[in-house]
Amino acid sequence: MITVYSKNACTKCQQAKMFLDIKGVEYEVKMLGVDYELEEAKALAPQQREFPVVLKDGVLVGGLEQLKQLIK
Repeated sequence: MITVYSKNACTKCQQAKMFLDIKGVEYEVKMLGVDYELEEAKALAPQQREFPVVLKDGVLVGGLEQLKQLIK
């Protein structure tokens, strides 16, 4: 299962969700301030400096570009 840690007004987050929709991949979205806090995202991806934070089966994939590489 793909999990997209997203935030409001995030263009790359929207692109990630649209990409997954187009590819027909099932995913869940977690929204900043609703489903998680910023510290949780930092703990999941300490080296990543932008959103979205994408996980597959609980393992960090990275951001939008890494997601696109994973699901070609």
